Amino acid sequence: MDLSGGLHVYQRPGHNEPGWFADMSEAVKAQVNIPVILTGGVRILSQAEALLEAGAADLIGIGRAMLRNPNWGAEPYG
Repeated sequence: MDLSGGLHVYQRPGHNEPGWFADMSEAVKAQVNIPVILTGGVRILSQAEALLEAGAADLIGIGRAMLRNPNWGAEPYG
């Protein structure tokens, strides 16, 4: 299951934190037995890791960050 703004570049008013759909993905993850993907404002590796460690999702979508920097996962980020 994917929780994202998709190609509509949807942003949640009042949410600009990394993983701005995290509260929704946590609720879905608690109800299903399939992997849940979270997107929304994740720009650096440590943000993705924190969301995964918190159990907000099983996978993090980082498409735009990867488009900006194809070496996104290979470089050290703070």
